[in-house]
Amino acid sequence: TITGNSGWGVSAYADLIRGITLTNVVVSENGGYGISNGYIYAPVVEFCDAVDNSGGNYTGMTDLTGTDGNVSVDPGFVSWSAAMDPSTWDLHLAPGSALIDAGDSALLDPDGSNSDIGAYGGPAADFDYYDDADLDGLYDGWELAAGLDIATDDSTADTDGDGLDNAAEFSAGTAPGTADSDGDGRSDGAEVTAGTDPLDAGS
Repeated sequence: TITGNSGWGVSAYADLIRGITLTNVVVSENGGYGISNGYIYAPVVEFCDAVDNSGGNYTGMTDLTGTDGNVSVDPGFVSWSAAMDPSTWDLHLAPGSALIDAGDSALLDPDGSNSDIGAYGGPAADFDYYDDADLDGLYDGWELAAGLDIATDDSTADTDGDGLDNAAEFSAGTAPGTADSDGDGRSDGAEVTAGTDPLDAGS
């Protein structure tokens, strides 16, 4: 997953013999081009998501959206915003992401399903993150990172008193232990109700 860079996402300068292949890669929200080719032979791009890159998703090569499994859709990360500190991003795929099971069919996720597109898909992925031991609709990995109990259904608890229960925090990508995730002086619940972005202090 290559996202949120101030410059280009992938700049490919392949030699004449080997070339470059991108498989199951997300290239999104970068400040320049998404995938750039600067040599005779364009990289092989398959089952990738190139979307919302400021300079365009492809340059120096054909736009491959719609071919070889390539898409251009919102990745649907658990928690991501350009306004957030990158150290707080969670680039796992949220429920309903169009990238779930959309990767190369020759690769399987650890649960035996078709591979997801992105950093947390494929046979080497740590898929325990996506478990839901207490069947409360919240990923165990998300709950553990937030200090919640994976053995108790705490989806309806409002841990930080911001007007959003934990299920709503999970859906919004906000922090269930922080009443004001973007630090703009307005609670996450107030922002969701008002239709502003609780992950962007500028909105």
